[in-house]
Amino acid sequence: MLASVNASSTPRNALVLNCAGEWRTVVLLLLVFSSWLLLTWYWSELPLPLLALGGSLCLALFGSLQHEAIHGHPTANRGLNLALVWPPLWLWLPLRIYDQTHRAHHENPLTMPQLDPESWYIRESEWKNMSRVRRWLSLATQTFAGRMFFGPWIALVQC
Repeated sequence: MLASVNASSTPRNALVLNCAGEWRTVVLLLLVFSSWLLLTWYWSELPLPLLALGGSLCLALFGSLQHEAIHGHPTANRGLNLALVWPPLWLWLPLRIYDQTHRAHHENPLTMPQLDPESWYIRESEWKNMSRVRRWLSLATQTFAGRMFFGPWIALVQC
């Protein structure tokens, strides 16, 4: 288990970055929010492919930043880290739910996927009782394209 996941105490120097390299995380955070705001402000003037590409990149990086915040970056203050990534750029997964499920993911042995809330593991007995559509969907999510397209919808339904 990672110690920074469950760190609840706030050190005196909570605004100090955890290490010298954390300035990159802060810069990336500023770039993601700035880009998102610019894409939102000028959406009607941008070609759709550029808007989709820029928005996708912002959301992917935002997800990474939320993950880093949950694990104690960029500062030593958990509350500040979560506040930095609280604004919901993606509307389908609130930070509170992601934080709870991701921390639970680290509290379970990773060798027991049926206990891991982030696992896509399906027991044989479950597989046998699934409909054909659900089996197809399960197989589709084993591919990158399937996980990117269907994954957010599945996560939304499971919340």
